[in-house]
Amino acid sequence: MKELRRLRKRIRGWGADMDELSVSQLHRLRIRTKRLRYGTEFFSATFPGKKAAKRREKSLEALKDLQDALGNLNDLAMRHTLTAGESTGHELVGYEAYVDKLLGAAKDAYKRFVRAKAFWKA
Repeated sequence: MKELRRLRKRIRGWGADMDELSVSQLHRLRIRTKRLRYGTEFFSATFPGKKAAKRREKSLEALKDLQDALGNLNDLAMRHTLTAGESTGHELVGYEAYVDKLLGAAKDAYKRFVRAKAFWKA
């Protein structure tokens, strides 16, 4: 549980400053989110009971949404980087709006994650 606590703490710290993070830092946040999500799934049977299950499901749902939004942001950033040399300008139409939308989804998922209590404390 020590590793899960550490990951949870880091995600809470990094996620609070999501607007200030670089693309590579957002990607590292995604990896930490992924590790916590899979760790939570792995240890789910260790903490039985309705209260733990409810907390775990809320946390997992938020982690999945956060991981997805951060993954989409990373994919978009990589596509933008790879096509920058051959840009016609057309693919940039709506780019910033889409980034804002994905970042907003990540922030919403992060807020839900922060509100969800650790399932191992049930």
